[in-house]
Amino acid sequence: MVGILEVFIFMCIFAYFIGKNRTGTMIDILTTRFHDAYTYWKSESGVAHVGNNNDLINYRHNNNINKSNGDIKKGSNGWIDKNIQSNNDDDSMLQIDGLICADCSKNLNREPQISAHDRAKAAVDILKETTHVNRKGYDWASFFPHLAQNIRVKKYEYKPVFEKVLKHKRLQREIERVAKDAVRESDVSFEMEDIYYEQMLEKCKKKAYKMLVTMRCTLSDKLLRLTSYVLYKLLPIFLSGVVAHPAHIEMLKVAQKKMPNTPLIFMPVHRSHLDYIMVTFILLNHDIKCPQVCSGDNLNIPVFGFLLRGLGAFYIKRKIDAADGKKDYIYRGLLQTYMEESIAAGHNLEFFIEGGRTRTGKPAMPKGGILSVIIDAFVNNLIDDAILVPVSINYEKLVDGSFVREQMGTPKKKESFRKAIASIWKVLNAKYGQMRIDFNEPFSLKELVHSFKERRTSVPRPLTSSRKLMSRQSINSAYGIEVDDKHRVLVDNIARHVIYDCCAAMSIMSTNAVSFLLLNKHRHGATIKELSKSLDELRDKFEGKRDFGFDGPSENVIMTAIELLGEDMIKTKVTENGEKFIAPILSVPNVIETFYYSNTFVPHIALEAAIIVGSVAALKENNLTSLTLNDIIDSTLLYCDVLRNEFIFSKPCQEMSDLIENAVTQLCQWGRIKKIDNEEFEIDEEKTKILLSTLAPLNVTYWQTTECLREIFEKQHMLESEFIKLCIKQITKKFNKGEITYGEAISTDSIRNCLKLLEKWSVIEIDNQSGVRIILLNSLYNSKTAVESVIEKIHKFVILK
Repeated sequence: MVGILEVFIFMCIFAYFIGKNRTGTMIDILTTRFHDAYTYWKSESGVAHVGNNNDLINYRHNNNINKSNGDIKKGSNGWIDKNIQSNNDDDSMLQIDGLICADCSKNLNREPQISAHDRAKAAVDILKETTHVNRKGYDWASFFPHLAQNIRVKKYEYKPVFEKVLKHKRLQREIERVAKDAVRESDVSFEMEDIYYEQMLEKCKKKAYKMLVTMRCTLSDKLLRLTSYVLYKLLPIFLSGVVAHPAHIEMLKVAQKKMPNTPLIFMPVHRSHLDYIMVTFILLNHDIKCPQVCSGDNLNIPVFGFLLRGLGAFYIKRKIDAADGKKDYIYRGLLQTYMEESIAAGHNLEFFIEGGRTRTGKPAMPKGGILSVIIDAFVNNLIDDAILVPVSINYEKLVDGSFVREQMGTPKKKESFRKAIASIWKVLNAKYGQMRIDFNEPFSLKELVHSFKERRTSVPRPLTSSRKLMSRQSINSAYGIEVDDKHRVLVDNIARHVIYDCCAAMSIMSTNAVSFLLLNKHRHGATIKELSKSLDELRDKFEGKRDFGFDGPSENVIMTAIELLGEDMIKTKVTENGEKFIAPILSVPNVIETFYYSNTFVPHIALEAAIIVGSVAALKENNLTSLTLNDIIDSTLLYCDVLRNEFIFSKPCQEMSDLIENAVTQLCQWGRIKKIDNEEFEIDEEKTKILLSTLAPLNVTYWQTTECLREIFEKQHMLESEFIKLCIKQITKKFNKGEITYGEAISTDSIRNCLKLLEKWSVIEIDNQSGVRIILLNSLYNSKTAVESVIEKIHKFVILK
C-alpha cells in the first residue's frame, strides 16, 4: 500500500509543478505503473534500501539456481562486489584501473582527486541508493524514499542556445556559400542572378532552421525527475542491480567543484540504448549536472524521440552528405556550431567514442569527429578547458538483445515506435542480471594536450624499422564530422587512449568469464566441478589486475551465468553419476551470441594471445623449436598489425616492445612460455591452447576474407555488399562441412575490418560511386600470384587444433 500511496503523492506534487492542464497526462503515465510498483514493493527484493555508501550489495538471484547444494545464504551466492582496498594512512592517488594514465600525467603537478577513505568504500547498487533521504527534519522521507529523492535532487539551469546557433557567423557563412553555389550552377540569366540568390538564401535559412529544430536538445528538469522516479520503480523488475562505485562518483563531484564553469565531457563505451539513460540517471541522483547526449537520428521516433530529447538527446544524422558524395555544408556548419555553443554555454556533453553500439562485444575502434569539435573549441579559446571522463559500461546480459542477425549479414532494421514498444515489453518480462558503470578518473583536456605536446617534442627512443608499430594515423569521423588535419594525431591519440582505458577498467561480468571458458577451454563441455576449477584459476590469474563484477563460490557464479545466458546458448544435463555437465551450443547462430559475451573478456588477454599466435606462427613458418625475445617481439608486432582494427593493444604513450617484453615475462610466470637459456624461449602449445583458441575465430574470418579476393581478381571488381555476402556464404559453407570449427567466425564486422586492413596495405581500393562502394584490386596486386601471397600472409596465423 505504501508503494501506491507514494506514487499518488508524487503525482500530486508533480502536477502542481507542471500545471493543471498536464495532470491528466501525468496520471496516464504513472497509473500504468501502479500494479508493478505495488507488486514489486511486496517482494523482499523490492524493499527500498535506505543507507549510506558503505553498504555492500547483496544480489539475490533465484534461490533455485543451485538447489543441489541447499539454500544459498545471503551474501554467499557470489554477488557481493569487492572493496577497493587502500592504505588509510596514505592519501596518495591509488593506482588502479580507471585512474588517469601515469605516463601521461607524470610531468603534471596533480593533487589527489579522491581521499583514501572514500576509495575504501564498497561499490553500491544505485537502485537502492537514495542519498537525499537521511537529511534531518524529514522523517517522512524514510517511508517515501524515491519521492524524497526526486524532490531534493539539485536543480540546474540548462541554457538554450538555439538563437545563438542561428545567428552564428559560421552558419551564416555556410548558408551564403550554398546559395552562391546554387546560383553558379544554375542557368538563370545575369539579370536574374541577384533575385535568384536572395531566393536561395531564404530557402537555405529555412532549411537551417528546420534542421536545428530537429537536432536540438530540450533538457527539462521536470522530465528528468519524472523519468528518474519511474526508473527507480521499473529497473528492478528486469535488473538485479545497477552497480557503481561511490568513489568514482565522488571524483566527478570534486572535479565539478574545482572547475565549476568547465564542461564535463562523458565518453562511454557503447553497448546498449540503456547506456545514456543510466549515465544521466546516476548523475541526476548525485547532484551532477546532466549532459546533452549526442544521439543518432534513428532514435528520433514518435513519442520516444520527444522524451529522449527532454532527457538530453540531440539528434545527428548518421549520413550527412548526399548519396553522390556532395557535402551538406549547412548541416556540417550547424552541427559544429551547435556543439561549440552548447559547450560554451556550460552544458555538459556525452558522446560515444565508438560511434555506435559494439556488435561484437569488444570495443570498436574510436571515431574522432565529435572529439575533434571539443578540441577545436579549446584550441580556438571558446572554452578554457574541458574535463574528459571515460566511462566503462558492462552488462551481465545485454538488454537490447543480440546482434546475431547483423553479424550474419542481415541489414539493421530501422527503429520504430512499434518496435520500441515491443522491445520494452520483452525487457520487462525477462531478467538481465546486473549492470555495471565505472566512471574513470576525470582529467583536464588542457593538461592532456600539454602532456602530448611535451612527449612529441621529447627525443623518441630509437626502434628498428620492423618495430614501428602501428598507430592508425588516420582516424574515422563520427556522423560525418571531419577531423582537422592539424589536430588529427592529437585526436587519434586521445580517442585511442580513452578506448584503451575504458576497456582496461571494464568490470568482467559472470557471463563474460563463463562464455570465454566454455568457448576456449571447454568447447566440448565440462562438468560443473571442472568449469568451477577453471574459473577459480582465471580469477587467481587476474586477482588485483582486473575487476570482477562478482565474488563468492565459482559454482554459484557459473549457475547464475548459465541461467542468464539461457538455453539458446548453453545446454546442461545430468550425467549418469549425478554430475552437472555444461556445454556451449556450437551451432550457428547460437554460438555467435555466446561469442559476444566472451569477446568482452578477450581484450584483457589480447596481447598475451597475440604473442602466442605470432610466436607459434613464426616457429612453424621457419621450422624452429625456439625463439629469441627479439624474434617474439617482431612476430607479435607483425600479427598485431593484422589485428589493428580489432584491438587497441597499447596506449599511445606506451612502447609496444616494452609491453610485449612484460607480457612474455607474465606468460613465463603462468608456465605458457619456458625460458630455456638467456636467449631462447619455447612455447608450450599444450598449455597455450586457450590463448590460441581465443583469436582463432578472427584468424579464420580474415583468412576466408582474403581467399574471396580470388573472386574479385576474376571479376575485376565487386560491390562491397556482395563481397561481404560472399565471405559469409563461404565461411558458413565450410563450417557446415566441418572444414572450419568456429561458427563464430561468421562476422560482418570482422570482414569489414579485414577490408580496412587490405585497403591500408594497398591490396584493394574502394571506389565510392553515388553511395555505392565498389572493391577493386590495386594494380600492384592485380595478379594471381600477388593475391595468393596475401592469402598466405594471413593463413600462416590460422592455427587450428
